[in-house]
Amino acid sequence: MSIFVRAAEQEDILSIIHLLEKFAGESGVKNGSKHFSPQAVGGMVGYSLMNGCCFVAVNKEEEEETVGVILGAIGVNSWTADIREMREIAWYVLPEYRKTKAGIKLYGRYVEYSKELIEGGDICASFVATLTGSGEQIENLVLQDFERSEVHYVMGG
Repeated sequence: MSIFVRAAEQEDILSIIHLLEKFAGESGVKNGSKHFSPQAVGGMVGYSLMNGCCFVAVNKEEEEETVGVILGAIGVNSWTADIREMREIAWYVLPEYRKTKAGIKLYGRYVEYSKELIEGGDICASFVATLTGSGEQIENLVLQDFERSEVHYVMGG
């Protein structure tokens, strides 16, 4: 299976929305897919394309089917007037492709791009989150590049 990662383009927005709808159903938000808004998510994806990053994993063997996505948005740090940081919004791979390297390749591209932005002075920090239950392998992978700084808890979802 030939999976490659590339920067997303405007033409990818619909397939990304489709992936993120599946992600919403698996995330910690109760009834996430029931209340899913393609319009709101499309806006978020568009924002990430212009003000952050959006990378897709594509299966070359299936007519370039989009099988995964990672996206982040650059914004001003909450405690400052001008320090910018990037926050990962979603990192998702279709279940049938999770045993491939699609997720690791997406993550690697996010890390590479974050380092470029930090070294270039465009952002001061980059953040990534994982869902509880993502597994020890993912947790160990993330800890190679990021320091644990926060733990989030959900009430009500």
